[in-house]
Amino acid sequence: MKLPPAPEPVSCVVHGLRALGWVALFELILGVSIVATANLGGAGRWILLGAATHAAFGALLGLALDRVPGLRARPPVACAVIAAIVIALGFASDGDLGVLTPALIGGTFAWSRWRFPGQPSRKRAVFRALFFGGLAAGLLALGGKPIAPWQYSAAPADGGTSAVVIVLDTVRQDHLSTYGYERDTSPTLDALAARGSVHPGRANACWSLPGHATMLTGLYSGTHGAHYEGGAMVEGTATLQQVLGGAGYDTMAITGNPWVHVGNGTGDDFGAFVESWSRYLVPAAFLGLRAVRPIWDRDQDKGGAFAARQLGTWLDSRPDPDRPFFAFINLMEAHAPYHQVRPEDARRYLPESFSDEEAKRLSQAVLDHHLRGGGAPGGEEIQRSIDQYDGAIRGADRALAQVLTELEARGVLEETVIVVTSDHGEHFGEHGLWGHVHGLYEAVLGVPFVAAGPGVPVGRSEVPARLIDVMPSVLSWVGLSRSAWPAMAGRPVGEGSAADPGVAEQYVPVLLGAGGQSLAGDLETLKARRRSWTDGVTKLHLREGGAPILYDLDADPAESVDIAGADAERLEGATAGLEEWSEETDIGWPDALGAGPEVDGWESDALKALGYME
Repeated sequence: MKLPPAPEPVSCVVHGLRALGWVALFELILGVSIVATANLGGAGRWILLGAATHAAFGALLGLALDRVPGLRARPPVACAVIAAIVIALGFASDGDLGVLTPALIGGTFAWSRWRFPGQPSRKRAVFRALFFGGLAAGLLALGGKPIAPWQYSAAPADGGTSAVVIVLDTVRQDHLSTYGYERDTSPTLDALAARGSVHPGRANACWSLPGHATMLTGLYSGTHGAHYEGGAMVEGTATLQQVLGGAGYDTMAITGNPWVHVGNGTGDDFGAFVESWSRYLVPAAFLGLRAVRPIWDRDQDKGGAFAARQLGTWLDSRPDPDRPFFAFINLMEAHAPYHQVRPEDARRYLPESFSDEEAKRLSQAVLDHHLRGGGAPGGEEIQRSIDQYDGAIRGADRALAQVLTELEARGVLEETVIVVTSDHGEHFGEHGLWGHVHGLYEAVLGVPFVAAGPGVPVGRSEVPARLIDVMPSVLSWVGLSRSAWPAMAGRPVGEGSAADPGVAEQYVPVLLGAGGQSLAGDLETLKARRRSWTDGVTKLHLREGGAPILYDLDADPAESVDIAGADAERLEGATAGLEEWSEETDIGWPDALGAGPEVDGWESDALKALGYME
């Protein structure tokens, strides 16, 4: 019996395209499930880029493998080599062996396609197109939500002043040259401060969700409810964007922080909402994109440059350029992991002997310690972490400059009220703590507050500017009638005094302990609710059910010596101050532990990358 002639060896380009094509399909399925709560603008972009990247990988790898003698006739070997290369690239990008799964799936499908080729036919081609096209369409219909088109105000506007609030996420006041830090970390903020006012800023909580909600409501987290136990703002809470939108302002939010989103109150009621974090937090499914990030990411930051461009695009798109506007912008550059900023910023304060690989490892170690416990950075690593953080602050200052440049290019910078602050600071081993979301020490509560623009006084002030004061200060500076102001706990900074108390709250971090996951690292010692009160000199720490702790900030700025037992008079005064605050605000200890924030989909993936979730 005469055997049919052996088939001609197929180019490895075909094997590569098939293998990586299956990987792209797998990532399409996995990626859409991850972005189930994200808008399709970000999701669709990553899906298309992921498919294109893997197709290019397949073709290039195939071309290279075609030059290996005898490999054309051994498709399984070619697929195995391609899978190994993909695994190596993915592992090199973030050290995650999970990239093995899509590579093996792609290689297996490509091998089976060669081993059991079947008879090509038009029916089979049509069936494939309908099946996979329908699968993709179904996933998008079930998992995605459409982009909300930008809306512009139609309400009558009385010609108020425009305002922009810029949050430099995770920036400590005492690490800014604006406040006397020895390193030149904030030249742009320095220049803004020179034409405006500088206040000692004070956060009223120790992490992002309550911090941003407090800025946008003028309320403490115990009132607005957006904290670890509450998870979202109490329904009906008035926000800055809501009030200004009702006064005829066009409103926009651009956020590099996934905690600011539509659904928990912080991102609601903006006419335009942009998640700049989706620019740099590539979903874990898209390993190919992460591996070649240096090629496609021209900004090399955490979304700051993209945020600035989006602000410019929005300003240009407004149908009525003369209408006042309000923009709320979160710049994430200073948040851990610290090494993910432009190289010139990331390495600015690191010694030359400290390699990029060591910087990446240490940056990740800080997050790992915070989430899982284990060894905290020690010795020289503490200073290297601070070096990285200072470089990341310089990256945040660079992003601030880009935002101000967009305003200046459109001739609106000088006539706009600019407020720059932060949601919280960062611990670097003080009191045995790293990161934030825990502890009410000055390292995490001292934040910047710089303002400039029409009606803003020029000069430095000793009057504290608390995050509860952001909303009333903005409303005052833009000239909105007080009859339109909602009830707030804060006051305009111009109406305060140096002795105004600063109160901060910490609720139980139930999110990190949800689903049976025990608290780890720093958080083990901080399971109880806490509050702090200070008049700028005396600092009281109070734990629910625990004994009070008192510090003298003038003599002991590091908060290392408890004087509660040695100064009964000061303890009594501070305790009375905190009790008075509780009575005025009607904020008591909750009766039961709340359920905490609900996050899933792409936001969950992003929060894991930022060290908030296991």
